[in-house]
Amino acid sequence: MAYTVMVKKINKYCGAILRKNVLICDKQYLFIVSHMRSRSTLLSHILGSHSDICGYRELHLSYINSLSKLKMRVALSDEEGYQSSHILLDKLLHDKLSIRTDLFDNTLSVIILLRDPVSTLASMFSMHERLHGNSNYEHLLEYYVRRLTSIDKFVENRNHKFLYVDSDGLVDRPKEELTRIATYLNLVSPLLENYKKFSKTGDEGIGDSSKNIMVGKIINTRKSNYNINWSSAKYKALLQQHAELARKLIKYGDIVK
Repeated sequence: MAYTVMVKKINKYCGAILRKNVLICDKQYLFIVSHMRSRSTLLSHILGSHSDICGYRELHLSYINSLSKLKMRVALSDEEGYQSSHILLDKLLHDKLSIRTDLFDNTLSVIILLRDPVSTLASMFSMHERLHGNSNYEHLLEYYVRRLTSIDKFVENRNHKFLYVDSDGLVDRPKEELTRIATYLNLVSPLLENYKKFSKTGDEGIGDSSKNIMVGKIINTRKSNYNINWSSAKYKALLQQHAELARKLIKYGDIVK
């Protein structure tokens, strides 16, 4: 079984590499750096619906050498619009997936997407109950704290410019935020609030698998169904961590009006 899987992967890569459009065509790269339940699937679907951009899902790749860029091209080469687009999109939501920004020279754009702790944890807890049917949430809190710390380190290193997008702003002020993003990416035509549903939209493991993503347009999902004791020490610390990171993102991010 393992041998068969390996052969299929080799054939896939060889087939893609032999296509001129995979190796030769000039492409730019766009990464959404964020955390789970940040509305990253919503944003990536909006971006992937634009004619200049190919990609709408998590590819689960690390970008640490030139082979990583080839893997990204192969992963997206069968997607609709690959040949006509000039920007390839992936999103990175986990610490095990990293980016060496120096690999991309001037071809890389980064969007950092952040959602507030109250809404994020409520969404995480709801997803966990739906998928696993239990209330063991401690690991989700630990993940969120670690992820904010990792994003903070990315910002502190300041080895690449980025655009900061507030997740709530995306649903509260969609036209304004989408205009900012389109300007940052130098898109000729605007980003729209409606988006396509792709072949893997709603599938587990590549993004949001809830029914909301199937609507095909921005909807406001800001709600909290969980009675969290935000006065406890660990939750107060989380609120402070998020607030400090948001201030840094505003300070160091590209200002696009």
